[in-house]
Amino acid sequence: MITILCGPDFVASRQKLSEFKTQLKTSEITTLYGRDLDDATLYQEISSPSFFADQKLLIIENFFSQKKTPFNIFDDLPQNINLLLWESSDLPTGLRLPKDVNIIHFRGDPLVYHYLDSLKPGNRQKAFNLLWQTKVRGFEESLIFYLLVRHLRYLLAAKSQKPTAFFNFEKQPQWLLEKYQRLALDFDLENLKKLFSFLFEVDWRLKRGQLANLEDVLFFLTYRLTAKKPKR
Repeated sequence: MITILCGPDFVASRQKLSEFKTQLKTSEITTLYGRDLDDATLYQEISSPSFFADQKLLIIENFFSQKKTPFNIFDDLPQNINLLLWESSDLPTGLRLPKDVNIIHFRGDPLVYHYLDSLKPGNRQKAFNLLWQTKVRGFEESLIFYLLVRHLRYLLAAKSQKPTAFFNFEKQPQWLLEKYQRLALDFDLENLKKLFSFLFEVDWRLKRGQLANLEDVLFFLTYRLTAKKPKR
């Protein structure tokens, strides 16, 4: 059986991944990562029997982010192997998969995307109102932070010299490129670079347990991204 967990709500998809591990805890569990994947290792995992259990759970994170290994390598997957592909975002556009693949998509609440779209100069009141609503409705701060990182990456890419190449590499649709090109017109490139560097530092501190929560970070970013453009 092949199951794919995908979508922007990575917190919910991670929870589902944990559920699968719990349900199949009697299986031999192996995790591979798309960034380090090589055909030899993958072929060995899907062709060799389990020595410790009757069933094997093979998890591959971000398989579709790598372009070396085609999906049809799983065409002859043994019956005793449960394959679970976890993707940190949506699946690539135009992807064709067999009908028996079970795809579970975690879209998340549209409120957080309304919040992201509100982050533009001069729109501070609306942006803070939407940020407050995410807190009232119990959104994970880590999810909002992750989406903010991606949001700034896309804004920076849209202001770069080769935005089309970037969005094609990320396997994102044309409409998303056009949307971010419109949004990026309101922002100063140097300011975006400074904020992205700040996000990088926050992420570094998060991974080392040096931040108790992200509430102040989200407040600061909302404040900075909605600052009015200086008059010239």
